[in-house]
Amino acid sequence: MIYDLDWDEDARLAEWQDVMFKTRDLPVVLPAALLLEGNRPVVTAEISL
Repeated sequence: MIYDLDWDEDARLAEWQDVMFKTRDLPVVLPAALLLEGNRPVVTAEISL
């Protein structure tokens, strides 16, 4: 794993909790899917042709 200097764990956690709070009145599956997708790491790939 590569350490990312721009990674702000506290900010990411705050965003995750905000989504959880905003989606609390929706059916359970939708907030769970949103939180799961938001928790995935962003991976970029370089493709050369």
